[in-house]
Amino acid sequence: MPEEKHTDRDARSGASRSPISSIAEPQLDKIQRGTLVYEWKGLLCLKSPFDMALYQRLIWNVKPATIIEVGTYSGGGAVWLADISAAMGIPARVISIDVTPPEGLSHPMIEFRKGSSAELDQVLSDAEMQSLPRPLLVIEDSSHRYEHSLAVLRFFDRWLREGEYICIEDGIMDSFNVQERYNGGPNRALLEFLREAGDRFEVDRTYCDFYGYNVTWNTNGYLRRVGRGAGHALTRTGREQRSGTGNARIASLDVSVSARQVTSQFSTGDRLAFRMVMRAHLDLAGVVCRLSVTPSGGTGNSPDAVIVTTTVARNMKQWESAIIELEADLGVPAGSYELSALLADAAGAVLDERKGLYEIRVGAASTSS
Repeated sequence: MPEEKHTDRDARSGASRSPISSIAEPQLDKIQRGTLVYEWKGLLCLKSPFDMALYQRLIWNVKPATIIEVGTYSGGGAVWLADISAAMGIPARVISIDVTPPEGLSHPMIEFRKGSSAELDQVLSDAEMQSLPRPLLVIEDSSHRYEHSLAVLRFFDRWLREGEYICIEDGIMDSFNVQERYNGGPNRALLEFLREAGDRFEVDRTYCDFYGYNVTWNTNGYLRRVGRGAGHALTRTGREQRSGTGNARIASLDVSVSARQVTSQFSTGDRLAFRMVMRAHLDLAGVVCRLSVTPSGGTGNSPDAVIVTTTVARNMKQWESAIIELEADLGVPAGSYELSALLADAAGAVLDERKGLYEIRVGAASTSS
């Protein structure tokens, strides 16, 4: 069988990392026996001693406002997550999802829900995901089958924001050589997902390798969001969304595309108006974009134009980073969607055309009644 080739992007994301733990096999067996019987408040927790320490470190560093656990079992893990968060003074809300939620178990910080890892959209609606308190920490601990781990990764890909984490548990099964019982298991899902996600995620080695190379039961499983996702930065909205800037919100958004120009127009509920011009051209480095903001009715070449950024974008992922910078420069709260949606439409059109010189005008539509 030929050796699998890895790309530079694989190295950056961690997709080229071996999933095998550096823990010696005799110790693996002993630690696993203890892990399978360890309890928290009389409930099986099913977390290795390494990961119990790593999760405490992660929770303290991220300070999640919401923790979503996929796979509840007896509920010991969810109770432990809630208790540890509370002990640190972090009032995290824990949502724990399982096809068979535990009966008779309650905790003031936990909501147990019935649902499948393969159908999370039936349990977590778009509206709820948009409104969840942030930061978000996701823990995938369901069946450990390849297809279920991959389904969880793909679901949260569109919702996780930069700096948030999704943890995929029990990749250690490759070190026990039992992954084929789970159709390749979590590590097969991780490898496939990291390659399709591109630069959006990376394996955070500060957790995976804290005690030594993959000295964790979640081998290569601590994933950190490093680029913004489609549901966060590239929302195309035809419905109103709160921006967080006073009472501003999108009241209308219209996008038209012609051979040499893309025009996005919007009006806001409180009649805020600004006009932005993006000029972009292709060269060997990629799409070179220059963004300027002027008072409504001005032009991109006017003396009072404020040059925001000039950037080279080789793909939409790099454009997502430019959007984050632009929001910060304009004082628009990250994740407010309005500016992001407009920029995404304009940038996407330029990158799709692959030729010529384009002027993309983004401006305020008429707000007169």
